[in-house]
This record gives sequence, C-alpha cells and structure tokens, in this order.
Amino acid sequence: MGALLHKNAPTMQLIVITPPGLPGPHEIKQANAMLQRGLKCLHLRKPSWPGAANLASYLDELEPRFRCRVVVHQHHELVDSYQLKARSPSDAGCATLWCHAHG
Repeated sequence: MGALLHKNAPTMQLIVITPPGLPGPHEIKQANAMLQRGLKCLHLRKPSWPGAANLASYLDELEPRFRCRVVVHQHHELVDSYQLKARSPSDAGCATLWCHAHG
C-alpha cells in the first residue's frame, strides 16, 4: 500500500456539510468543537432558512477565529462581513468541488 502513496501527492481533506434543516440542540457546539480540533472547512448549508438573519445568527455563535473556514451555500452577502472562506456558486451537486478547487 505504501508504494501507492507518492511523497509529493496532494493530501485529502475532510470537510463537513451541515444538515439542511434547523440546527439540532448541539449542532453549533459540535461545529465549534470540530473546527477547534482542526477541521479545515465547514459547509454551512441551510436551504430552507428564509432570509440572511437566521444564517447570521448561526455565524454569530461560531467562534470568530473559525469563520474563515466556513463556506456558505446560501446568503452569499454574508461572506465579506463575516470574513468567511468562500461562497458556493449554487446549491447544485458540483458546488462543493468548485469552492475547494478555488479556495
């Protein structure tokens, strides 16, 4: 198996995509804990949430130092004010690939 790994090969990274509905009682706490432990990218995907205020409230509960590792799939207008990692161009299946190829 070691022969398959090349020393200059890019490494894989783990990402987490939030569930699309309302956050469970521990979701934001779990997100902060994963980011604290080194998670490089959290995809915040809440397609059923109306208005940016709900997503902003979620972001307010994340530790500010971790927001630069968050990609939003909706309410792209929050990216600059919260200094987020990226915005996903759409909520289509290829969106995750796009932001990682460019982020």
